[in-house]
Amino acid sequence: CRQEGALPADGCFVSQTSGVTYQLADYDADNVLRLGQKGASGTLQLETPTQMSNLYVVAMAGNGSGTYTLTVNYADDTTAMQHMSVSDWGEGGGVLSMYRMLSTDGSVSPYFQWSLYEDSVAVDSSKPVASLTFTSTSSLTWDGWQPVVSIFALSAQTEQLTSVIQHPASVTRHLSPVDRKSVV
Repeated sequence: CRQEGALPADGCFVSQTSGVTYQLADYDADNVLRLGQKGASGTLQLETPTQMSNLYVVAMAGNGSGTYTLTVNYADDTTAMQHMSVSDWGEGGGVLSMYRMLSTDGSVSPYFQWSLYEDSVAVDSSKPVASLTFTSTSSLTWDGWQPVVSIFALSAQTEQLTSVIQHPASVTRHLSPVDRKSVV
């Protein structure tokens, strides 16, 4: 898996902050949950409700930093809401930073980069999670731009150290053993 520099051809990358390994969805299909306007939302349904202790979200914003709520919908019809924020893609320093190529000579510029950012959320491990709802709460920036939040990847850690891979477009569930630092 690639650690920095560009999007990896196989979609696999390691978080530069937590060491968590992620697998992005295929690049040739819809592969993000995009929240363009304040109030825009999307729900990602797990194929099978799954108990987990932590949820990891890889996202970025455009047109300025963005905010959103993440509602964890449990199988028993209860919910838990978290208020989240994500930096603008151009701020750099995320879990995966990629550099821009200069059009003048094709070289890579370390001064211009874009990033994907990671956040983690503690989840009630006694309840199976059925779905996750993301809702944009971003307001217009001071100069009139509407921040756009994009969710790229989700991973979950269960008490049994098993991972749940969530691709926002395909919303599939895969289980495989992992160690504490490698949640896919």
